Amino acid sequence: MRSSPQACQRTTNAVSYMLWNQSIYVVNYVDDFGGVSDPLFSSSDYYTMLELLRDLGLHINVDKCVSPFTVLTFLGKEYNTVDFTVCIPELKISETLELLIGFRNRKRCSLHALQQLIGKLSFVAECVRSGRLFITRMLVLLRSGHNHKRFRLRLSEDFQKDINWWIAFLREYNGISLIPEIQWGEPDTAFSTDASLSGLGGICFYSHEYFHCVVPESLSELHISALEMYSIFIALKLWAPQLANKRVRILCDNQACMHILNNGTGRDANLLELARQIWFICANNNLQIRVDYVTSADNRLSDCLSRWSVSDNFSQMFYNDILTFPHVFSERYISPSMFTDVVFI
Repeated sequence: MRSSPQACQRTTNAVSYMLWNQSIYVVNYVDDFGGVSDPLFSSSDYYTMLELLRDLGLHINVDKCVSPFTVLTFLGKEYNTVDFTVCIPELKISETLELLIGFRNRKRCSLHALQQLIGKLSFVAECVRSGRLFITRMLVLLRSGHNHKRFRLRLSEDFQKDINWWIAFLREYNGISLIPEIQWGEPDTAFSTDASLSGLGGICFYSHEYFHCVVPESLSELHISALEMYSIFIALKLWAPQLANKRVRILCDNQACMHILNNGTGRDANLLELARQIWFICANNNLQIRVDYVTSADNRLSDCLSRWSVSDNFSQMFYNDILTFPHVFSERYISPSMFTDVVFI
């Protein structure tokens, strides 16, 4: 950031700090402010802010000021507090799509071109949470490049997978997303999963279904965290269509899976690849997921399911525990093809 914008940012940061101390909640970027307030106090908060800016001797462009309303365009996005949606203008989407198509099948690009692409996609990913994972490999490439803007970077096959995902997604995306809650209240529903070295299992409390299966021989060398991620992947393959447009809490006793799926970043290549498959399913079904860590003792049902093939004791414990629920749960069959039916992204 150059000196003038940096000085402006520091000034508006100070103004935001003063307003927050008065319980007026605003965000600022360089010389732009946006705020949210209770309808009863929105007008008084708005004029208090204008008065503070005048008292500080800061110039106000009155023509650009927008009084409190339920629809606000801020930093290029339209926020609607009635529908609780955020909308990206169609022009922004078409510009991004055109840029992506220009990258398709390219072998190399300049550092500057890559920075421009990441900037466009980051803008969209602020509204499409699952999109963050599909920028990760681009950021890795960006960090590996020479500082000179004309330096030519080699674009890998994995990079092209990201390009293809974004093209496919943006062609279907209408630009409107629900504003996610920073802190969820009650999720719409939940499911839990578990993995052992011998099997996977999960139970869905919305569809009243469960599954269990042995670990395929092709996956037998994977570490337990990867198997835990596979159990979540299989669960979403089964239940995502029924959970579309819902906020889903996933109970899991593996902290590595929880971190990657909640934060959208990670260093383990296997886990990240599976996470990309999971976020692809979520994007296509408009699912919001949050993974919560639970101990193995608190994840007893899925723990029994993942050890189903080890001993009859585990199946008996599961059947005994499931009787405490008011609903009848049915078993879903897991086809071996579900482990290989992946999208090459």
